[in-house]
Amino acid sequence: MSSPPPSPDPPPSPWTVLSEFSKGIVTLSSAIFALTAAFSGNLLGKPSSSNYIVLLLLSWAALAFSIWSASTCQGLLINFLRDPTDDKSRKRAIWRANGSHFTMLLGLLLFAAFAMLCLNVKPVEPLDARAAADKTVGAATDMYKRPASDFAVRTVEWVERAKTYNVTLDQASASRRVVFEVDATNGHVIQSSVQDLTKPVAVHRDPFDIQLQLARQGYKPGPIDGVIGKRTIAAIARFQADHGLAASGMVDEATSAALFPTHVSSQAGAP
Repeated sequence: MSSPPPSPDPPPSPWTVLSEFSKGIVTLSSAIFALTAAFSGNLLGKPSSSNYIVLLLLSWAALAFSIWSASTCQGLLINFLRDPTDDKSRKRAIWRANGSHFTMLLGLLLFAAFAMLCLNVKPVEPLDARAAADKTVGAATDMYKRPASDFAVRTVEWVERAKTYNVTLDQASASRRVVFEVDATNGHVIQSSVQDLTKPVAVHRDPFDIQLQLARQGYKPGPIDGVIGKRTIAAIARFQADHGLAASGMVDEATSAALFPTHVSSQAGAP
């Protein structure tokens, strides 16, 4: 006589299923949160992607809410199983489980939208020297409320390390020189400085070279010892007076150009 077939295992309780479901949501949401945090650094490094950071923050908020909802679902289920008459805990556990599932999907979709927008951003072409000069003239006209014709581009110097241009403009109406530092990636002015051309500005030159050049041209700077003393200052003033310059006794740009006529300042080339 054959033995009766074994009875099938009873189906799992729906509350057990709900408990396992909420645990899975916590694990999955935590993993998605970690992945989005890891990849967001590379995505935010792309040009203009910072405009979409709101989507990233909303994605993280949704995932955090999903983890919280699924975690609290566990506690509500435990309360209900301890007291089957606690209908409030049962209903809240079901709502929390459904909410955690929905917000996990919402967070994933928000991050996908953020990633697609970042990856579709077209790279910005860096400025060339001409474009940097035009941007600078535009910034100067806005800053000083003067027409573009009032500004003449003097030099455009490329700074490789910082990826910026140093653009020097001469403003005719105000007798001043304005130097702008321009970001080559977006054309934004980083900083600016102003030099009043009516006031002499010292140019860094080796004092020994200054004294030697004065002596060669017949001026008597005193001992050629590399020290700018009273006799050297008087010699500089005499040289300036003989060349129609302001006799300040200080080697400014105009004096340096007259004293060292063969000197040509080198400038870094633009990319």
